[in-house]
Amino acid sequence: MRIIPVPADAEELLLPFLQLCVNWSIDRPHLDVDAIRADDQLLRYVTDWGRDGDLGVMAIPDTAPGGIAPGDTAPGAADAASADAADGPHGRSADASAPAAPAGAAWIRIFADDPGFGWVSDSIPELSVAVLPEHQGEGIGRRLISTLIQMARLSGVEAISLAVEEGNGARHLYDELGFVAVGSSGNSVVMLLDLAPEA
Repeated sequence: MRIIPVPADAEELLLPFLQLCVNWSIDRPHLDVDAIRADDQLLRYVTDWGRDGDLGVMAIPDTAPGGIAPGDTAPGAADAASADAADGPHGRSADASAPAAPAGAAWIRIFADDPGFGWVSDSIPELSVAVLPEHQGEGIGRRLISTLIQMARLSGVEAISLAVEEGNGARHLYDELGFVAVGSSGNSVVMLLDLAPEA
């Protein structure tokens, strides 16, 4: 499995993963892609991807060219965690004519002018992460986030925030990765990971 950076102009690539983020609960009606496109509060998490401060990684299979093999490091991430992944849109499977499909993605974005659900500060980017249901439980989410954290540190990011709704099973993963609860937003817990170097 490999991890590669999310390329610029990747709004369409990230949109299905944003949909998974929004539709994490089976206990409420799911929003389709068209509904997300029509909701500026949701679409802002991916629209115009590649602007200053955007940073993301996605899971790609070993057979896809251009990724990072396990044990290698992400571009600019000297000590990034090795990564599990599945097919990705910019790689190819063994059949070079068939585009691969991503299994997961994690990305951070700053919302200075229009705070996101996990807003803590205008200078702190917010994390979004999702893994396809058929690949959940394989450690992909943990490896995506761990790699992204290393890349963020090397890029000078001092902290990462997120919002996780009550009842979302991903909360334990965020706890294990060092995020701490710092507040609330609606029915979500706002969490923060401090990346500032220790004195």
